Amino acid sequence: MEISGSETFVHVVVGESPFVVQIEGIHDVASTWSNCGSVPTGCSPSTSRERSCGHLHTISLQWKGVDMAQLDIVDVGHAYAPGVEEERWALKPLNLTFESGTTYALVGPSGCGKTTLLNILSGLVRPSQGRVLFDGVDVTALPTKARNIAQVFQFPVIYKSMTVYENLAFPLQCRRWDRARIDAKVRQVAEALDLHGRLRQPARGLTADDKQLISLGRGLVRDDVAAVLMDEPLTVIDPQLKHLLRRKIRAITEQFRPTVIYVTHDQYEAMSFAQEVLVMKDGRAVQQGTRSSSSRRPRPPTSATSSAHRR
Repeated sequence: MEISGSETFVHVVVGESPFVVQIEGIHDVASTWSNCGSVPTGCSPSTSRERSCGHLHTISLQWKGVDMAQLDIVDVGHAYAPGVEEERWALKPLNLTFESGTTYALVGPSGCGKTTLLNILSGLVRPSQGRVLFDGVDVTALPTKARNIAQVFQFPVIYKSMTVYENLAFPLQCRRWDRARIDAKVRQVAEALDLHGRLRQPARGLTADDKQLISLGRGLVRDDVAAVLMDEPLTVIDPQLKHLLRRKIRAITEQFRPTVIYVTHDQYEAMSFAQEVLVMKDGRAVQQGTRSSSSRRPRPPTSATSSAHRR
């Protein structure tokens, strides 16, 4: 969201999803007032930029939300030891495109290269060859902190000394957001995660699945996240809770529409969660497709119709 203007006039540039702001004493053009949800008594629309009534107006606008990126893997391959022949690389050279706002699952057995690929995207591993592009920008040499990604690991990573609210707010405090903006965003995400009733509860007392939701929430609160990378996040979750948490994560990703790359060895988990499934074996992408097409007749990763494809 872009906001500009003076003390008496604000211009807001927004996108497609519902968003509500409160502006004090602003008389914007009549078209903006047509979206007003609350107009104090005695106020009226005006095309003047210089009129300020001193009241608080609630205006319903539109907001695109998190600005996710397209991720491109260009001839990327990796070997963990120097001088190893290519056939023994952990990740054989490949080309992939992960489109913005789409949920992907990388599925395959241990040692197939899926976590290596995820770590290359995050910046934890620099590939032996090839380039990583975020919206066309080469980030191959950039560290993790410069890539603006959110990562959810197998084991929940939270600040146990903080409350749920403080955990979700911390990334925004680091970006020097003002209190009102932080509070609104934290409560929006907490509502989606079904954590709104426990915001003041110490994080140390939560169950493993709730802690994992906090890890996910810390990525969703940020507006600058390029992608959410999830490395087998349900590994430590009680089997009886896995189905419920999987449904909840899927609902959240459908609501916020982030670019998600989800690593799992569980084919059912991949099929039930992702829009696109990429099957890996021996460091190669061997099959891919949507949930429905993969279950019927998986297509090879050479298909140009897929949004994550070999070139």
